[in-house]
Formats: sequence, C-alpha cells, structure tokens
Amino acid sequence: MRLVSEGLVVLEDHSGFRVAPVSREEMQDIANTLLELEALAIRMAVKKGDDRWRRTIVARFHELEAADVRRLTARSIRSGRHATSRSTNRFYAASARHR
Repeated sequence: MRLVSEGLVVLEDHSGFRVAPVSREEMQDIANTLLELEALAIRMAVKKGDDRWRRTIVARFHELEAADVRRLTARSIRSGRHATSRSTNRFYAASARHR
C-alpha cells in the first residue's frame, strides 16, 4: 500500500493495481533524468576503464553497427532474441563493468 500512498500505483476496485498516470511534463522529467544518469555512468566508466575495457566497448559497438536492423520487430526486441537486442545488451553490460 506504500506505492498507493506515494501515488505510484492506483488501486482499482475488484481488479487490482495499475501504474498511476503520468503527465507529459513528468514523463519528460523522467526521460531527462535518465539521460543525465546514463551520461554520468558513461563518464565514470570511461574514467575507470582500462585498455581491455576500451577494446571490449569498441568490439560491442561494431557488433551493434553490424546488426541487421531491417529485421527488427517489437516482439524480437522485447524477447531479446534478435541480434540487435543481444548486441545492445552486451554493449550496455560491457560499459557498466567499470562504473
């Protein structure tokens, strides 16, 4: 019930909970905050990364470039079964190792 009291979820009679609605301004604020956090994380990773880490990042970047984006579908991205999705996950995992 804490999430309800904080306004993050809404209790629906006889049907459980749902995520509370978010205004356009709130969504923009969330997106901007995420961008700032990602930029900070990358700066920290670059500062702490060694040569091996840098080689891994470059290799993962090339995997992303080589992925066939024409075959992307929403289902394949959500499931993580498409090469681009796997490459993206590997890229982010590699970048996070030295944060």
